[in-house]
Amino acid sequence: MVNDPVALKPSLGVSYGLGPASSIEATINPDFSQVEADAAQVSVNTTFALYYPEHRPFFQDGSDLFNTPLKAIYTRSIDDPLGAVKLLHRDPTLSIGYLSGYDLHSPVIIPLEEKSVVIADAGKSYSNILRIAKTIGADSYLGALATDRRFEDNGSITVAGIDGRIRLFENVALVGQGLWSGTVESNTHSVGDTNSFDNGLHTTEFDGERFGGTSAFLQLERLTRDLDAHILYLETSPSFRTGNGFYFNNDLQVANFSSKYKFALLDPPAWLKWLVEADPMITAEYDWNFNNATKLRDLRPQIHFDFIGQTSLSCYERFYTEQFGGIVFPGLKQWDLAVSTSFDAHLSLYAEITAGRNIATTAAIPFAGNGIDINASASLKPFGSFLIEPSYLFSQLTQDDGSAFYSGSIYRSRFTYQFNRELNARVVVQYDGFAQQLEVDPLVTYNVNPFTSFYIGSTHNFTSLDGSPNTLRPSERQFFAKIQYLIEG
Repeated sequence: MVNDPVALKPSLGVSYGLGPASSIEATINPDFSQVEADAAQVSVNTTFALYYPEHRPFFQDGSDLFNTPLKAIYTRSIDDPLGAVKLLHRDPTLSIGYLSGYDLHSPVIIPLEEKSVVIADAGKSYSNILRIAKTIGADSYLGALATDRRFEDNGSITVAGIDGRIRLFENVALVGQGLWSGTVESNTHSVGDTNSFDNGLHTTEFDGERFGGTSAFLQLERLTRDLDAHILYLETSPSFRTGNGFYFNNDLQVANFSSKYKFALLDPPAWLKWLVEADPMITAEYDWNFNNATKLRDLRPQIHFDFIGQTSLSCYERFYTEQFGGIVFPGLKQWDLAVSTSFDAHLSLYAEITAGRNIATTAAIPFAGNGIDINASASLKPFGSFLIEPSYLFSQLTQDDGSAFYSGSIYRSRFTYQFNRELNARVVVQYDGFAQQLEVDPLVTYNVNPFTSFYIGSTHNFTSLDGSPNTLRPSERQFFAKIQYLIEG
């Protein structure tokens, strides 16, 4: 362990009200060190980029405006901004959001049919994001968006599109979105990958190519007190790419139908007083690529129960056939059982188990094995303002001969104590059994108001030397303090 010298990082944030419905906010050299680390995800059997939610306050404010049926806007694509500007306008009928940032280290996701090529740092870039939504009548709107990312090595990715929700009848609505992308690659950055796509017309290398792509979503929905039904179509062409969105795959077309009937027990007999509602559901899906090769056929009957005491149970059985890596896996089955309860103000619990046949997508030659996934979490308030939030993930895939392709667990707990309105402390402890890494992140926060705060905390990472949890050794640590002060004009 070698200690770096103490570094000072001044930053400035400015927020100005332009009227009752508009505001502008800017930040220079922002610091987001008070945001805790992302919860670890099981990535051992996925070939696609992982999605992580946005936690940074600057980007969270107004984030609902940037949410659309297709993930064309993903603010975490602005990873390490030297500066950013955000303009928001909201009135009863019109919403406008504009976001711009200069990123020192730009991540790029190149989506392909069966995997993502992730470039952790494609250099410096400028991002501009514009979103407009106009309310039309009751429960309807029309929207438009445009994103543009310009890299300093002359590459660019531009996306533009329209979206909307139109209420056709009292309980029937049409939801849709269409996007167009234009990509100009630089020829000064190698991604270390020589894959081709779009029937060999293009490569994933940054070699100066220019190409465009499209993505579209259309859904017809009927929502009533007793019956919900959805029919949707989704497509993403092989050459579609986003600079400020989150697309982990393309070359895909999806047709999906789902229907749910809600049986509410308004006056049940005495022996059924504990049951509030029962909702049977059926989902069917068919996926194919742009060469008309079938990728997935999926049928999923499901039922959901709501009980007294804010308790619910749902289960489904899945029957599917999938093609991956040029191999067709027919007759696969899975089942799932999930339970949640918040019967007490001091305790809530959630548990889910999924088991059945899974495809080992990261194997040299994909195969179908027996998988089991367990997800459990809780929120406990044993006394006063002390909150404990543990979670547990387990994932395993075994071959038909009983040997394990992978097996591991992730443990995470968040402990928070609110001393008073201004002062709180929290500690996050996370152990990733797949990577054999332990992380401990303590933080103390003193908030005078939402804009004047003091933070002091640290992060401590430990890594196994030989793959055993008994040999964890310190691998990285950081101590930080942050003072944020509001000056009102």
